[in-house]
Amino acid sequence: MAASIFEAVADGPPALVEALLRAGADANARIPGTCQTPIMIAAGFGKSEAARLLLRNGADVNATTPKGETALRFAVIKNQPEIFKLVLDAGADADVAYARTGTTPLMLAAGYGRTEMALALLRKGAKVNARDNDGATSLNKAAQDGHTETVKALLANGADVNSQGADGTSALMSAAHDGHTSTVEALLSKRPNLDAKAANGLTALIFASLQGQTECVRRLVAAGADVNTAGNNGITALRAAASRGHGDIAMLLQRAGAKR
Repeated sequence: MAASIFEAVADGPPALVEALLRAGADANARIPGTCQTPIMIAAGFGKSEAARLLLRNGADVNATTPKGETALRFAVIKNQPEIFKLVLDAGADADVAYARTGTTPLMLAAGYGRTEMALALLRKGAKVNARDNDGATSLNKAAQDGHTETVKALLANGADVNSQGADGTSALMSAAHDGHTSTVEALLSKRPNLDAKAANGLTALIFASLQGQTECVRRLVAAGADVNTAGNNGITALRAAASRGHGDIAMLLQRAGAKR
């Protein structure tokens, strides 16, 4: 019976799921090995009606595998907004972390740029400044991939704009490194520490200069970033730009007072 309920949820019509549940199928059965439950399968496959039936028949919305997988996590990863809302409204824990990485549902939503999901999690009390096993927050993850609207939503809900991961990387550094100009602008609006350094001593301006991110450099300089700060190996933004052949950035930095 337990195997049948998984197959019915994944591939069968809702009527089959309902019939199996009425016949005594366990709504909280576990798949041997993965320990996934029917509600997790429903979330992963986007089977919203099956999810409703399971919840009405006692499915544990907070069932967790040894890895820390939950129905809510699957709904975020697979971008299933309807089931996401179902399990969240049914009392899903918004802060369960995945064991191996320490990522929470909010971090996942932020990393994928799923702003509405992130906002819903925040309304349910998700910790906006929680850190994963590498010290990264949801803001770090959203900024890294240039999800500007998600970054704005997190900042509006108390995200620490100066939070740095275990390697010292901040959201501003990540966004500047990858040339996400609108994200940099959103972060600058919260007056971050412009000259914070990663573990290697590099600042957001040096990262942007190394990578040839002219517009990010322009905005960081305009915001007041120190153009002469050096990293652990003595490299400055100007030297970084020159070493990579970014002449336009080198000229911009020199006009702003960078020293050779």
